[in-house]
Amino acid sequence: MMYFSRSENRFNPPELGQSGGRNVLEVPLVGRRVREVVVVGSGKDWEMSVELEDGLAIGIAISDFSMSCCAGMYCATTGIDDLNLQTRYWGEDLRIEAFRLEMSSWSDDEAVAQEFFRDGQQWIAEGFHGELPYAASAYLALR
Repeated sequence: MMYFSRSENRFNPPELGQSGGRNVLEVPLVGRRVREVVVVGSGKDWEMSVELEDGLAIGIAISDFSMSCCAGMYCATTGIDDLNLQTRYWGEDLRIEAFRLEMSSWSDDEAVAQEFFRDGQQWIAEGFHGELPYAASAYLALR
């Protein structure tokens, strides 16, 4: 199992099925087949897109990204311009084992955390349409 992370404190994510914090939003896509995951950004602003085999595409602003994966996954990183990189992850028969979003560490405000969770639940209920108005810490496990 390999782990990819932007920051040391997220390098060893919690065991699958365990919450990494009090404001964790579980994205209910376990078992769904993944076509590719793309992470684009600079040292400050990042975006992640997850495209599923059935055509569903999810885009999320992220502040931090951790991923565990299995054998048979490929990765390619390319420069977009002088400041930004794009990293693509793909493979055959990759499935989501866990997908979590967590309120970013920049805010300890409980009201903001509750708003993040509420808006995240609505975003899921509406089929992932639109954008979450937050940069979330993202954890994705593929098998």
